[in-house]
Amino acid sequence: MLSICAMRGVSGLAVAAAVVAFAGVAATPALGQSISLGAAADNTLFQDTLGGLSSGAGQFLYAGTLNNGSIRRGVVRFDVSAIPAGAVVTGATLRLHMSRSVSSGEEIGLHRMTRSWGEAGSNSGQSGAGAPAQAGDATWLHAFSGGATWTNAGGDFVSAASATTIVGGEAFYTWSSSDLIADVQSWVSGGGNFGWAVLGNELIGQTVKRFDSRENSNASFRPDLTITYVIPAPGTALVAGAGLALVARRRRR
Repeated sequence: MLSICAMRGVSGLAVAAAVVAFAGVAATPALGQSISLGAAADNTLFQDTLGGLSSGAGQFLYAGTLNNGSIRRGVVRFDVSAIPAGAVVTGATLRLHMSRSVSSGEEIGLHRMTRSWGEAGSNSGQSGAGAPAQAGDATWLHAFSGGATWTNAGGDFVSAASATTIVGGEAFYTWSSSDLIADVQSWVSGGGNFGWAVLGNELIGQTVKRFDSRENSNASFRPDLTITYVIPAPGTALVAGAGLALVARRRRR
């Protein structure tokens, strides 16, 4: 154990360096963890002036624009409560399976949702046209059908994408970025967790991509979020804090 008395004739910087070195020896290394999560909820917002369409229980999510100019936006959310609140997120990768497309490569972006939304029992089947919304379903106009409406038609989300990737033919695709990590970190730390909007090319028609949802009959095709994180070692902050306090006391003498 370092003796504070023995440090009395040593400069503040030397004391700080000694304490940091001691912390590096004494503290237990941070514990790395990884977890793979299936979606807790997903749905599609089908552009509709009446806000009557949804597919909360459907096997597919849609993102992009139909040939007639009608827009589709997927929404997906993950429950991160299994991760300790004090954890530091070091990685986040979303994987989706794209199972049908009418276009070549299109940029698909993930945009952090800013309010809660619902998933109920509507099911559009193989059709990308949507089905009559059930109570609690998210629609183009409603966060919850029969209840709260969006502030902005088509969903409330951050305009800048947290991550983007080019989606071409049928295959698995992944999204990852520092902003995606920041989204997950905010949810782990207690921020509002409303998931992401999955947005495609909405500037021209015939760009829709169909992704498999959490209800898809093939479990391996369902959305998956892999998160890596570390749990800070107990005592590290206390040791460092003690060193800073000691330096502060020496400077006041």
